[in-house]
Amino acid sequence: MARTRTASGRFGSSPQTIVVRQAAPVAKKQTRRRSRRRASSGGSSMASFGGDAMAGVAYGLLERMTADMDLPEIPVIGRKGTLALALYLFRKSHPMINDAARAGVIISTYELASEGKITGE
Repeated sequence: MARTRTASGRFGSSPQTIVVRQAAPVAKKQTRRRSRRRASSGGSSMASFGGDAMAGVAYGLLERMTADMDLPEIPVIGRKGTLALALYLFRKSHPMINDAARAGVIISTYELASEGKITGE
């Protein structure tokens, strides 16, 4: 008797079961989530009031300390504006100087808007 071919293509072997495996899902590449920084507009009002109050105190102390010095004064902006400008130029050296410069600018612009001039000796 002649040998016959089976489904698997081999002579004389018994047919084997065909196993179909499903391909594993491709893992999605993990992307890093970045936190977005928001501009601090508002926030906690008590914290900003405390920071603004400390900035005002620092500006007032610096103004009192420079009252005895012969600090040159810029004619249009006066003594307070000159001090605010000087603090603005040194604002990157310390965060408190930055806050005091902001307080000085606020005080100077308030006086300019309400009285039409910036006061100072």
